[in-house]
Amino acid sequence: MSGIIGSMGPLLAPFYLNYGLQKEELLGTQAVNRIVVHIVKAITYAVFGNLTLPYLGYGILIGIAAFPGNWLGHLVLEKISP
Repeated sequence: MSGIIGSMGPLLAPFYLNYGLQKEELLGTQAVNRIVVHIVKAITYAVFGNLTLPYLGYGILIGIAAFPGNWLGHLVLEKISP
């Protein structure tokens, strides 16, 4: 589904909230879900020959560039009430 609509986060968030997850637990669960989905996608792209070395390098650079934003988001999340 994430390959078709782009993101499953908005569709799965109500289920996570109904399960009782809040703040860090919710984001952690969504992160693990996204990691699994992206690993499956990367393997699929590699098998079909669409994941070339330059694209892999771009993905690694984008992932490294996301760390400061994730760190700042963590600081903001600590200050937000449930």
